[in-house]
Amino acid sequence: MRKSWGLFAGAISQSGGFQRWVAKPLAEAEKNYEAVAVALGCGSGAAAVECLVGKTAAELLAQSEAKRLPSTDGWDSCQWSPVIDGVELEEHPMELLRSGRVAPGIRMILGTNKDEGTSFLGYLKFGVDPLTPKYDMDEAAFRSWTANAFGKNFSAPLLALYPVAKGPLYHVAVGPEISVGGDNETYRDYFTAATNVISDYMMWCPNRRFARWHSGNNPGENSTYVYVFSEEPGIKHTRE
Repeated sequence: MRKSWGLFAGAISQSGGFQRWVAKPLAEAEKNYEAVAVALGCGSGAAAVECLVGKTAAELLAQSEAKRLPSTDGWDSCQWSPVIDGVELEEHPMELLRSGRVAPGIRMILGTNKDEGTSFLGYLKFGVDPLTPKYDMDEAAFRSWTANAFGKNFSAPLLALYPVAKGPLYHVAVGPEISVGGDNETYRDYFTAATNVISDYMMWCPNRRFARWHSGNNPGENSTYVYVFSEEPGIKHTRE
């Protein structure tokens, strides 16, 4: 947002900052506004604004928790994300960063969490996933899930990119869920592979792309750093 230029020298982005879900078009926001107004008995039009202002915080919270809005949550959407209104937010942050229309000379840190995809199980790009990955999913279930989530042409490539060990994993390479079982890095099961697909799609791959864009917009001026939180809690949870 141009009005903020000159008011800060650095920024830290954790778990997203320029991803698709961080902002929505005005038309999508208007759909949500109308749905909320109708659900609270405020109707539509200018009169709805005064009615909504008169509602208590408890009424607004109860409605927001009880009803899924038209422009809902997903890997590429968030029902309460900021609005691209053409005034404060001129365009999607991703496009602004890609084209270099962001504050120059800013030090930026971008990062995400290891296994962050586990927080977004049950979603698709837009909306709820009817084939939510399960702990005991097998190869057939993984193929069905990837076909439903990304398209049938992506099932085989994703299976190749996120291979699951066919036998015992004998050497830990990154953590207890990613090991080396032969010549290639493999996952211990298809559920772990699925959560890593989501993590990479939503967080890790976009973050790396955004870091390249930011550092390339003003070479030598835009200091850019990327991190990932990978420390695991002391208490281990098993599936038994």
